[in-house]
Formats: sequence, C-alpha cells, structure tokens
Amino acid sequence: MNFLDEQKRNVRTTWMLSAGFFLLLALAGLGLDFFVFKGKAFWITAVVVVFALGQGLFAYYRGTALLLRSVEAQPIDPAASPRHRQVLNVLEELCLASGLPQPPLYVEPDDAINAFAAGRDPEHSVICVTTGLIQKLDRNETAGVLGHELAHIRNRDVLLFTIMAAFIGSVGILSALAWRAIRGTRVSRRSKGAGQILIALLAIAVVLWLVSWIGRLLKLAVSRTREYLADATAVEFTREPEGLIEALAKIQQEALETEYGYADMAHAYFAQPHFKAASLMTTHPPLAERIARLRVWHPPEAQKPVDQRGAPGY
Repeated sequence: MNFLDEQKRNVRTTWMLSAGFFLLLALAGLGLDFFVFKGKAFWITAVVVVFALGQGLFAYYRGTALLLRSVEAQPIDPAASPRHRQVLNVLEELCLASGLPQPPLYVEPDDAINAFAAGRDPEHSVICVTTGLIQKLDRNETAGVLGHELAHIRNRDVLLFTIMAAFIGSVGILSALAWRAIRGTRVSRRSKGAGQILIALLAIAVVLWLVSWIGRLLKLAVSRTREYLADATAVEFTREPEGLIEALAKIQQEALETEYGYADMAHAYFAQPHFKAASLMTTHPPLAERIARLRVWHPPEAQKPVDQRGAPGY
C-alpha cells in the first residue's frame, strides 16, 4: 500500500464528511423554519448559524489556551532533566525535517502515555505531551508520536477539529436550551397558542438533538480518517515506522486511565484516552489496526537516519 495514496484518499473523505455535516446543519435550520414559520421567516436558521459562528470564533482564538488550562499543562523545562531536553531536541529536529515552525511544547501531568496538538495553523499551534510519555518512551518512539502530532498541525487537522467541535457543541447547547424551555412551559387547555409554541419547541429540540448526534458521528468518522493520515505523515517525517509502532504497542499494553480532560476532547489526543467518565463512542481507530497499517506503510526507499550524536532515528 502506498501511504501517499492513502493520505490523498483520507483528505478527500474528510472534506466530504465535513461538508456533509455543515449541509445537514443548514438543512435542519431551514426545515424547522418552514415547520414553525411556514417559510415566511428564517429565525431559527439565523440563530443556529450566528450562534455556531460565535462558538467557532471563540474556539478559533481562545480554544488552545482553554484546552491547555483544562489539563493543567505547563511549558516544558529543558533544565528539569536530560529527558526533557531530549524530547525538545526531537521536536526541533522533526521541525527542521518537515519544514514546519517549531510549536511551543507543553507537559501534562499524567502517567498515561499520550500527547495532543492544538491550534489553528502551523504558526499558532502547540504540542502537549504527558509525563508518562516522557518517562516511558525512548527517543525513536517519542519521534513517532511527535511526528504524528506535527502531521495534525501540517494537515490543518487541529483547525478542522476545533471548528467541527465548536459547531457540534453549539447545536448541542441550543438543543439543551430548547428542552429546558419545554420543561418550563406551562400549557393551558384553553391556550391554543401555548400548545403550538410547545409543539414548535419540541420539534426544535428533537431536530437539533438529532443533528448534534449525527454531527458527533461524522466527527468520529473524520477523526478516525485523520488519525490514519497523521500516522502516514509521521512516517514521512521520521522516514521509518518502527518508533511509532512501538509507541502504539506500549500504549496498547498499558491502557492507563487519564487523570485530566473530558470525553469531548478525546479526538485531540494521540491515542484514545481512558477517561473516568467513559464515552459511548471512540474517536480513534483500534490500536491494532493502526499498527497493522503502519507495518505495510514502510517506504521502501526510506533509510533510518542517524543523528550526529550517534542515536538512531530523530
């Protein structure tokens, strides 16, 4: 299997799924307007679109800072230990190899092996690794994980995930507000107008709730295709898949519960985190499937590079 062909296929699939979700959101708003206002006004569509755009803009400019704060991440201190310095060196070398600007590197206090990238473009992105990754992975394995996160930045996955999460979240909030309005509405038997309002609110709540769940399913599909693409791109950066394979194998064996974050941010991580509040749906492909694909993605022309200090890989 040619991993470059796989990249192109995944990019096409991702944008088709994203376009489908946004079209579904617009159609839902229009359908509700025709049901409630008989097509004479488009207030629901306007509210949904404006609210979603507001959420998207907030996530675009402030989402990264909020995400780092939620996991209590701190900037990496290269003087803290030789291993901290080594992880920073690996990132520097990968950025030189990929031609990407070096993102700030943060550390999340978590024993589980994991990492995530966040931001809106290569110039405004960060990478965060867990203390478990720093302590338990070797240099090549760390290079594989960091290469994967850099791939998310180069491929603009971080922006795509941020915007999709904001739009889905906004629909969920509007649906919750509609359900709350229904519970707070008292309908009199003599009040025909109140009954119509209740029916309209119920229709809005149900449709938005369905759109929110359909959006979540589309986000899961998008997230899974982007993970395969990022794995392939990491091989392009490091020129060998073994470090990434070994990192995934260690995570598969460990399966530790993460201490920070929440299920709605699971898609941001390198591997599916195990939260205390379990999610019904996983955002990542099975680790065994990712490992199997990497074993056949080995570029035949790639040679394992050796740095000037004699350490294999990046």
